[in-house]
Amino acid sequence: MSSSKQRVEVKHRYNASPEAVWEIYVDHAKWSEWAGVGPSRLVTEGSPDRNGVGAVRGFSAGTLEEVLSFDAPKRMTYTLVGGLFPIKNHLGEVTLAAD
Repeated sequence: MSSSKQRVEVKHRYNASPEAVWEIYVDHAKWSEWAGVGPSRLVTEGSPDRNGVGAVRGFSAGTLEEVLSFDAPKRMTYTLVGGLFPIKNHLGEVTLAAD
């Protein structure tokens, strides 16, 4: 069995500061209001920030993602820890920077 890696990169510009975008992005329970992912919830709070390291966010398809690093307001990493998708060794990274 061969292993393969896939990389997906999405870039987007917002007419807002990284700090303002960060506050919306890391509010996991409110993703259903703007992200088009269906119902979302904060399953487990992180520490010391409730949306930070250790936080688990849940989505409608049973997908669960755990926050691995949380460097407000510029970088967060997360991994898939449950759900319907058979993905292994997943690492998501979100970075925000001003133009």
